[in-house]
Amino acid sequence: MKKKVLTLFMLLAIALGAFPETVLAKSTDTRADGDFNQKVDSLLDQKGYSGTLLVIKNGKPIYETSRGFADYANGINNDKDTTYEIDSVQKSMTAAMIMKQVQDGKLKLSDKLAKFYPQIPGSRKITIRQMLDMTSGLILKGNIGPSRILSDEDIIHEDINNIKFSNFLHGKWDYQAINFNLLSGILEKLTGDSYHQLFIDTFVKKLDGEFYNQVSHLKKK
Repeated sequence: MKKKVLTLFMLLAIALGAFPETVLAKSTDTRADGDFNQKVDSLLDQKGYSGTLLVIKNGKPIYETSRGFADYANGINNDKDTTYEIDSVQKSMTAAMIMKQVQDGKLKLSDKLAKFYPQIPGSRKITIRQMLDMTSGLILKGNIGPSRILSDEDIIHEDINNIKFSNFLHGKWDYQAINFNLLSGILEKLTGDSYHQLFIDTFVKKLDGEFYNQVSHLKKK
């Protein structure tokens, strides 16, 4: 329902001309091909794009735009400082952190899930590789994620109580977010750090100081 409502808002915004114009950042290369900018603008207009887009070529920003609403009800547009939920993009980052453990020799893709969570049905058959590939055969009954605030460990414990294993699906691709919840728990077991801290250390600290300070500030709230 939420997606349908957002789509409707986007269509209304297009019809009313409510999307802001493309704005080049102060650091954007003004020598960028004007035809390229026009083509991107045209494509985004056709698709009703809502969000923030940055194109970098040879290490230099050549195009930046923000469109749509951060808060439709209050008429607040998206801009370069808008914070977005990354949703399942997080899975690729979790996978990268898992592969860092493999690279460091602390984990093998052939390791079985039973090494970390032996109480999960089918865990002696399921490999780390299969969890990354969504071919584990694991199924989570009900919605993913807690309905109340819980620690990472308690979230996984609650999920484990609702996990089923399908022999039929084992080895076959089946999108189940529980695979990456468990991989997050495995990262915590391997490192002794929280997933949040691992994410900060692996990705955020590699970014510029201003962004890192913003994230650190959010953590303290």
